Amino acid sequence: MSQRVLVVDDDPSVAEFLGIILDLEGFEVLTAASVEQALRQHAVASPDVVITDLHLGPHGPQPGGFELAEALRAAHAHVPVVLMTGDRSSSLDRTARAHGVDAVVAKPFEPDAFLAVVRRLAFAGANA
Repeated sequence: MSQRVLVVDDDPSVAEFLGIILDLEGFEVLTAASVEQALRQHAVASPDVVITDLHLGPHGPQPGGFELAEALRAAHAHVPVVLMTGDRSSSLDRTARAHGVDAVVAKPFEPDAFLAVVRRLAFAGANA
């Protein structure tokens, strides 16, 4: 059985691109465009890894990747969370971990490096 990955991004082209990369590697890919959709998908499909963009929807009061990671942890979900972002501030990794994120992938990224992170977390989650 292939491992299931939930891709959360409000940009359909990014979600499609990530889906293609992951599908070619044998992952079953689910998508969501918001935190609310992601939480519903998680409840129904129990993904092995969640990949989310930091900013979902128009910048402002919309919940994003940090809020999704927090909501998953609050629901006692032990799913690894990968945060994707173009922001590379020096404190981002520390802030992300404080919100329950397991790994940060900077955009733009090399597909092989991205897949290595996803594989590592999916394998770790499967053996937890």
